[in-house]
Amino acid sequence: LLNRRAAFGRFECLLNDAMNEGVKLSCLMADIDHFKEINDRYCNAAGDTIIQFVAQMMQKSAFANCIVARYGGEEFLMVMPGLELPEAQQLAEKIRLEIKDEFEKKFSASRNLTISLGVARFDSSIKTTMQLDNQADRALFASKSPGRNKVTTWAEIAASVNAKNPGQ
Repeated sequence: LLNRRAAFGRFECLLNDAMNEGVKLSCLMADIDHFKEINDRYCNAAGDTIIQFVAQMMQKSAFANCIVARYGGEEFLMVMPGLELPEAQQLAEKIRLEIKDEFEKKFSASRNLTISLGVARFDSSIKTTMQLDNQADRALFASKSPGRNKVTTWAEIAASVNAKNPGQ
């Protein structure tokens, strides 16, 4: 996978295309649930194997011009040109389910492997890659808050905030 620095170089180009040419663009952040517990219980080598497994599954789900990167630790970034939010959300859900199902088939572990994901899409309010990345990251945080193993979109969070603060 690309590292964070290389990914953001390419991400910048895709964001410019979205801003200048109207290309659809979505961003996904993923995090392996309870990864510290996995490392503590099974050792760092097992944790490395799990990171490699998740990376392979995410690459398998990527399509042409997608950016897939290890963001840091057990977090991953996927930038998806050409996808609106519903399609990006569907892809995130597909990745979530495939990781859970394939892990059970491939490894004889005493626990399941799940991931949490956050998805955001480019709109005219976005001016930098970090803004879009931060929206996906905040959506990821929301996925982890109520119990993990789910996909949340930035639109859901924004709608929730607007419902709590009407007229703002």
